[in-house]
Amino acid sequence: MSMTFAHFRPSTRGAYSSIEAGIALTDLTLFLVIVAIALVSARRWPIAMASMMGCGLFAHLAKQLGPDILPRAYYIAVGVWSYPELILLGVATWRHSGRKTRYGVDHAWIWQLPRRYRNGWAVDELGRLTSQR
Repeated sequence: MSMTFAHFRPSTRGAYSSIEAGIALTDLTLFLVIVAIALVSARRWPIAMASMMGCGLFAHLAKQLGPDILPRAYYIAVGVWSYPELILLGVATWRHSGRKTRYGVDHAWIWQLPRRYRNGWAVDELGRLTSQR
């Protein structure tokens, strides 16, 4: 049986009544991994993913700073960001697959980009250069 937001009814001393340390530590670890990926990625989706994960981390911080936050509100604030993150990851995977099919290659990392592009050439300048040959 799956658990939805509508079925969640925490007690005052049960789940999410205080900061969930295990979930917060997992969220922090994944946030740091995604930020590291964003620093070396040639794509923009890791930046958006890191910002969504950061919002979830702020929910943990808010619960720590304001322990009187309702457990259900804390639960929703932490869990609601997982849905757009999954959608973003699905769209990014779909687009990557499309680029691989269309062009045969998809430069996902900054070190895979052509040297001229990394040195400041615009994409349209690279296109003009290759079309003149």
